[in-house]
Amino acid sequence: KANAYVALFILLIFVGFGTIALHATLSAHGQAADEVPMLLLTVGMVACLAEARGLIRNKIVLGLFTLLASIAVVLWYFYFQHNYIIFILSYSIMVAFIVFYLGYLSFYPRTSPELDRARKNLIQPLFLYGIASYLGFGFFAWITDMLLCDTVSQFFFGGLFLHSLWHLGAAIGSWCGIFAILAVREEFHGQPPPQLTWLCAGLLPCISISAS
Repeated sequence: KANAYVALFILLIFVGFGTIALHATLSAHGQAADEVPMLLLTVGMVACLAEARGLIRNKIVLGLFTLLASIAVVLWYFYFQHNYIIFILSYSIMVAFIVFYLGYLSFYPRTSPELDRARKNLIQPLFLYGIASYLGFGFFAWITDMLLCDTVSQFFFGGLFLHSLWHLGAAIGSWCGIFAILAVREEFHGQPPPQLTWLCAGLLPCISISAS
């Protein structure tokens, strides 16, 4: 189980490198380096979420699903790379699934008081913090930058500040989402509730799980 979540964090790092490549080159290759890891990260999170809730129990089936879905989104991306709206729709659909399903798991009461406490004190805070960072913080900055580019370019270091907030908010939101999925998995498989801690002066959540 650990390898899958390590892979998600590695993909998140590659998203960061891809973003640097895009802004450094402003080329189609740089754009692909930015957007392909984003798609692969969301595919991986969907697969981990499906496994976490037992929607796909067989490891071989899960591996084949993840592999084929990853190949499909990469081929889909390069076929439609000239059409940016296709990437936005593909990415948004997967993100919407992750958000709505995690939201449901965050607010749906558990039958056991112990599990319900873990939901309220662990899964729900991770989900809400991630949503606030990704949508309320990052996405708002991106939309403002996109729609009011000429206006904000006169302020905030030429618009760089708002765009940087988008990347920061999206990264923290994805970080929280990965940990929330891991917490859901531990709950579903009957493991002790992970411990939630906060790093970077309380700005970045982290959980620790048992070694079993």
